[in-house]
Amino acid sequence: MFHMNENLLEISAVSQTAEDFVEKYVCCQDQSSVIINTSDGWLLDRATLLLQLLYLQGEPSLAGTSPPSLEEPLLDIMRGRAGYQFERWIRAQLRDLGFKGLDEPIQVQYEYDIILVSEANKLIILAEAKFRDINPSSVTGISMISQEFLAGDGIFTQAQVQEK
Repeated sequence: MFHMNENLLEISAVSQTAEDFVEKYVCCQDQSSVIINTSDGWLLDRATLLLQLLYLQGEPSLAGTSPPSLEEPLLDIMRGRAGYQFERWIRAQLRDLGFKGLDEPIQVQYEYDIILVSEANKLIILAEAKFRDINPSSVTGISMISQEFLAGDGIFTQAQVQEK
């Protein structure tokens, strides 16, 4: 429960505790449970769990203290959160390779998402991390290249802007 509470407090913008989560989604008496509580432990059905995770990602009470406005849909908030988590993941991967540096982006003249240094390899990484929420219809070889890589707002264009 302690580790679950740590994670909830980190990712939730509201004061949702692990006990609140368990009460609402495991031990709830007036709606179907995400997780079934038995004397042997919790039972997790993969398909139900996936559906509920998608639901929880879209639940306004977990996205912030106020419901999103029409100008800022909940999906955009979640994409921003996914981008931040992507940056954290990249930093963790580089730290595993011996790099050291800040945990947050740094603003010099421009903002750099990741600045890490490896003294052993005599290497400095200045990175702009871009998380892409790829449209499922783009997940074919030809579509991926034309829509996600070469399109006007594609990865290649963004890389050229960053290089300049």
